[in-house]
Amino acid sequence: MTLQSISAVLLIAATAFAGLGGGAIEAGALLGLRWLTLLSSLAWCVYNIRLGTWQLPAKPVLWAALAWLVWAIVTLFFSPYLFAGLQSVSHMLLGVMAMILASQLQAQQRTWLYITLLWTAAFMGCFGLLQALGFRPTPMFVPERVSSTYFNSNHYSGWLDVIIPLLAWHWLKNRSFGLGLLGIILVINLALSFSWAAIAITLAVLWLVLRTAKRQMIQQVLGGSSALLVVLGLLFLFSPQLAVGSLPTRASQFFNQFVQVSLGTRLEVFRGNVAMVGDYPIVGVGPGNFPRAFPQYRTPQNKGDIVSATTHFFVNYAHNDYFQIATEQGIPGVL
Repeated sequence: MTLQSISAVLLIAATAFAGLGGGAIEAGALLGLRWLTLLSSLAWCVYNIRLGTWQLPAKPVLWAALAWLVWAIVTLFFSPYLFAGLQSVSHMLLGVMAMILASQLQAQQRTWLYITLLWTAAFMGCFGLLQALGFRPTPMFVPERVSSTYFNSNHYSGWLDVIIPLLAWHWLKNRSFGLGLLGIILVINLALSFSWAAIAITLAVLWLVLRTAKRQMIQQVLGGSSALLVVLGLLFLFSPQLAVGSLPTRASQFFNQFVQVSLGTRLEVFRGNVAMVGDYPIVGVGPGNFPRAFPQYRTPQNKGDIVSATTHFFVNYAHNDYFQIATEQGIPGVL
């Protein structure tokens, strides 16, 4: 086995580990993901040194990622909390290296990467269904919300945001029964995660994917999607998060919970995000420093208000990737 093959195997293992390891949120999972990516990078570097070639593919997204990493390092020197900044930049470096390594995979290796991703998604989707049925052997932030191997259901829904449109794209190419079934399982998982923003994002991306399909196929997909949406609506209304009562009562509580708590909290965080970007438009508050900077931008606590209590408990991220980058790396980081 060549060093390039070893690098590919380690990268494929990291792809599976990123989801199965609790989304790399837990300390042990993050350490494992770091080592897999670092060893894969080391094998790839040694392979290129021996060949005497270091040419990277001319892919705009890859060069954009490298430019983003360089700017993050620049903003690091303006960071008031250097240790948190170094941690954040090290995570970015791992992500960019994974992109570089993926771009160097051979055709057969890309196939194995795709197959590994499918089996990982199948395991996580089935595990999520078992959680919904009461089988919960792993820690969960909110037991009533499906999170699969993740601790936080919102993090799991973010992973599903990427996987579901990818499955839809490949299903439109060959209409495989297995891909279709897996897609339905993952959509049900997404619904039972009760991450409203993630559901909206997934639907928007799926709409973009469907625009590439033929008209007849779109009609078939929309017909099946309509039936699935009805099922998901029933799942929402019978969610254990909602109080026992009549269907109108549960529907009303679902609406109030979404508007008053979920949406209200995010709007409050977004208000602080805008103020933070206004104060630090060029270099931000520094990579990884959002949790330390946000308390200065919260409105005064209003006792008895659940939105105020939530934002004064602990807010460790901006609830939006663009705001996250803008607040920590300034507007140039977003561009």
